[in-house]
Amino acid sequence: MIKRTLLFLLLITTIGSVFAQKNYIDSIIKVGLSKENDSLKFDYIYSNQVIALFGKGRYEDITYLLNKIKNKKFITTIPSNNLSVHAGLGTLNYISANSELAIEHLGYAITLCDSFPEILERKPDIISKLAVVYSDLGQSEKAKSLYKEAISELLIKNDSLEIDYSHYFNLGAEYLNQDSVQQSIPLFKIADQIAEINQDTLAIINCATALSSVLVKEESFRQAQIYTDKAISLSLQIEDTAGYANGLLALADILDAQNQVDKAIVINEKAREILYNYGKISRYLEITKTSAIFLDREGYFEKSSQLFKEYIKLSDSLNLSKANEQLVTFEAKYENSKKENEIKLLKKQEEVRNSQAEKKNILIIASGFGILLLIAFVIFMYKKLVLTRRQNNLIKSQKKIVDDQREVLTKKNDQILDSISYAKKIQRAVIPTEEQIKTNFSDAFVFFKPKDIVSGDFYWQQKVGDLIFLSVADCTGHGVPGAFMSMIGTSLLDKCVIQLGITSPEKILNRLNIDLHKRLSVNKESDVKDGMDLFVCCIDLAQMKLYAAGAYNPMYIVRNKELTELKGDKLHIGNLEHVKDQSYTLHEIDLQKEDIIYLFTDGFPDQKGGDKNKKFYYPPFRKLLTEMSGQEMEAQKEQLSNTFSNWKGDLNQIDDVCIVGVKI
Repeated sequence: MIKRTLLFLLLITTIGSVFAQKNYIDSIIKVGLSKENDSLKFDYIYSNQVIALFGKGRYEDITYLLNKIKNKKFITTIPSNNLSVHAGLGTLNYISANSELAIEHLGYAITLCDSFPEILERKPDIISKLAVVYSDLGQSEKAKSLYKEAISELLIKNDSLEIDYSHYFNLGAEYLNQDSVQQSIPLFKIADQIAEINQDTLAIINCATALSSVLVKEESFRQAQIYTDKAISLSLQIEDTAGYANGLLALADILDAQNQVDKAIVINEKAREILYNYGKISRYLEITKTSAIFLDREGYFEKSSQLFKEYIKLSDSLNLSKANEQLVTFEAKYENSKKENEIKLLKKQEEVRNSQAEKKNILIIASGFGILLLIAFVIFMYKKLVLTRRQNNLIKSQKKIVDDQREVLTKKNDQILDSISYAKKIQRAVIPTEEQIKTNFSDAFVFFKPKDIVSGDFYWQQKVGDLIFLSVADCTGHGVPGAFMSMIGTSLLDKCVIQLGITSPEKILNRLNIDLHKRLSVNKESDVKDGMDLFVCCIDLAQMKLYAAGAYNPMYIVRNKELTELKGDKLHIGNLEHVKDQSYTLHEIDLQKEDIIYLFTDGFPDQKGGDKNKKFYYPPFRKLLTEMSGQEMEAQKEQLSNTFSNWKGDLNQIDDVCIVGVKI
């Protein structure tokens, strides 16, 4: 009743702001729909605005927005956009406790994955989200079936240790909820192994705490203690407050299971204090309630009643009535216990008044009992000292194991970095230097900035007779996978021009498309969808002619500060289906002295930054090239570098960047 009254008052006082918020969301949709293409519409509405609203916790606004756009053409006609919207609505309805709608949207998202191969890889994550919904509904068997299906989907293309640990962890937790301890242990151990391989400390802490809980149920207290110490030690190292509190609670469970109730209560209280002091209120409320139940079971009725009053005061859940019932029960027990103690005290006082001799006997007995308590206290302190020393030794040994493992992982990481650094030298040896490009033109520059150590972008030059061939390419991915593709691309371009003698750029692209598809389809069982986007130029300085053709990438020519764009065909290199019905377009341009040719990938225009954390985009990129075209080429390169750094700011670089400019 209290909850509903507060909600009613809140609705009265905020109804005006609700309409204002809806108008704000409608304005976001209106601005997004005005963008020039479907990609920009989705980027603005979903990638920018929805993500920003989610970070502010405005779930109702996001739900309203997604329901407004879910039937728009730029959503329904693009599978990845459609999937994102319905998966988002599923998650939001789950957060809002609307399980029926959550299941409906997530089920539709799974159907989309099955219907469109390009989004099939996202299916396991959607299945896992659906499993969480069913788990909260108490349908544990359905949840387990879905978790297993998600893992099976992932194992088709991944090794068991390459899957995110959460899939095994959640399935293990589902078995544990049904008291299927033996089935949960191997799943938690696989999750722990994956977390160790990935050096994910938070995941390692979660797995250690879970393994401690199941081992307590198996009465394997020594092994449970090892995992608990590990969780506590790692939590302290990374200052993870929640993980440290959960470790203390696991330790309390071990002590309680070994009938060390008083110690368990002290440690349990310490965990509650930590959670409260660091603002972990949700977890604090949960532990407060379970502590009240635990104390009631052990006969501490006054303390359990206090804890339940505290729980009622702070809780904002929908189960207040049930909690109040439990509070009444605990208070009744406390009052009964209090009255019983008062009766006993009155009887003792009456007995004392009736017999001085009996009082003397009671004092003697009390003294003897005090001596026994003193002896018991000394024994207790001695055992505590021994236990503390044992635990300290155990922590030291565990720390040594962790340090040794860290040293091994550090060495392996250094070896991997050394290998990648050597691969960088190989890649740089294959592509031409800036000086080699300058020898064929009056001036030139190369702005080459890989995202990682090695790059998926590359530039290429060959000279055959009077013809100069020049290209800039963007391979699928970046880092090591992209670098492999760049090596293949360089090799195939050399083959086209040097071995096969092909000089026309559109024929070079056609041949490159065929050869790359063959190279990536040697094994019939492979399912490689990689390729590259590029623009190839053939420059005849004797005749002052430019012949060019492109696959997706454009290129620019600036003459007297006027920019001309040559657009590439929407045909990816590496997809043999394209060459069955059509070919690449050949562009022929008459050149003049001082013309500047710019070849580039999408890394610079797509970089996010600035005050609003948005992409640089192509119109400002074209304006930048046009305005700086009158400068020396080295000055242009420096301006590109400064502009890129200033725009990016403290954000991460999202893709490889490659821009080549040559002056005729």
